[in-house]
Amino acid sequence: MRRTVSMLLLLGAACDTPWKPPTVIEGLRVIGVRAEPPEVKPGETSSLEALVLDPTRPGEATTMVWLACEPDPYGAGRGACNDLASIGDQNALIDSMNLPEGVKLIGLGNRASFSTPANLFDVLEPGDDRRLKGTVATIASLAVGADVPLTAPPQELQKVLEKVQSKEISSVLTLFRVRVSENAPANVNPVIDEFVIDGEKLPRGATVMIHPYVDHVLDLEAHDAEVFDEILPTGEVEQREERLVASWYSNVGRFNPDRAALGSDVKVKFTGPGDLRNNDEVPMNRRGTFWGVLRDSRGGQVWSSWPFFICDLNRPWPRVTQVEHTGTQVILRGENLDQILDVVSNGAAVPGAFSASQGTWSGNDAPEPLELRTRGCGRVAVAQ
Repeated sequence: MRRTVSMLLLLGAACDTPWKPPTVIEGLRVIGVRAEPPEVKPGETSSLEALVLDPTRPGEATTMVWLACEPDPYGAGRGACNDLASIGDQNALIDSMNLPEGVKLIGLGNRASFSTPANLFDVLEPGDDRRLKGTVATIASLAVGADVPLTAPPQELQKVLEKVQSKEISSVLTLFRVRVSENAPANVNPVIDEFVIDGEKLPRGATVMIHPYVDHVLDLEAHDAEVFDEILPTGEVEQREERLVASWYSNVGRFNPDRAALGSDVKVKFTGPGDLRNNDEVPMNRRGTFWGVLRDSRGGQVWSSWPFFICDLNRPWPRVTQVEHTGTQVILRGENLDQILDVVSNGAAVPGAFSASQGTWSGNDAPEPLELRTRGCGRVAVAQ
C-alpha cells in the first residue's frame, strides 16, 4: 500500500511539469533529409543534405557522418541497411575500416553525395517491370553534437566516441532512402511557394506575428505534386497524383495536429506560448522559429524556416512623420520606431533596422506605399 501511494505521489509530482511535445526543438534533432534529385537512374548521382538543429549549442559545429548501403536490384528489401543492426555500433559508423560489407562512407559534414552503380539492374532482363518499379538505396547519417576531429589520432577519437556512447555527447542516427529506377520522368522535390497564416500569405522575408496563447492556422502553398504511373502487382499501370504533407516544428508553442496534407480539410493550428500550466512560457526576447518540412508520397522532400515574434498588445504603436529616400536607402523618422517589426513594400519585407542612436529606421531603398508591421501585432500604413 505504501509503495502504491509513493508511486502515485511521484506521478503527481511529474504532472506538475508537463512534457513538451516532440515538435518543440530543445536539443539535437535531425528533422529533415533530402536528396537532389530524390530519384535517380543507375549510374547517376544525388546530393544529400540534412536539416540539423541544436539550440543547446548555438553557433557551434555539428558533425555529420554519411553512410550508403548498396541497394537490392530486385527491390526485395535485402539491402545491407535494411536490418539496422547490420550497420554496427557507432564506433563502426565513424571508423570506415570497420563498416559491414555493402556499406560505404560517402561524406562528412552537412552534405554528401551518393552515386548508384551503373550496372545495378544488369541482373534483370531488359523488359523486367522491376526496372521501372525501382528499388531504394538506404542512407544512414549520424549527427554528433560536437566538432568531432575525424582526422585526429585514434586515442583522441576514441575519447569522443566513448562520450557519444555514454550520452555525454548527444547523437542522432537517421535513415533515409533514395529511389533508384529507370522510370521516366523521375520524381522531383516539391517546392514551397508561400507561408500562410490565418488565411493570409506572409510577406516574403517578413517575421510572423503571433498572439500569445492564441490559435493560429498555418498552411503552405507549394507546387510539383506530380502525376505519375504506378505499376500494380497485377502488372497494370495506374495513374496517380502525389500527396504533399507538411510537418511542423518550433522552439516554443504547440501544434494540433503537427502535420497535414496540403489541400485537405485538416488544418494545422499553432497555439502561441503563454500557457504556464503546460510549461509553455513566452521567451524573454519574445522570438521563435517555425520549421516546415514538406514531403511528397514518393520520397521527395524540402523545408524552410520562418522567424516569429510573440506580440505584446500593450506596446506603443510607431508613428512615421517623415520618409526620406536617398537613392540607396529609405529612412523613416518619427516616434516609437523601435517597435517596428518589419517594413513591407510590394509584398516583401525591406532589409533594415532601427538605430537607437539616430532614432530612425533605415533600410534598402524601396518604393512606396510602405506598411509597418509592429511588435504589438499591428499594421500601420505610412502616409505618402
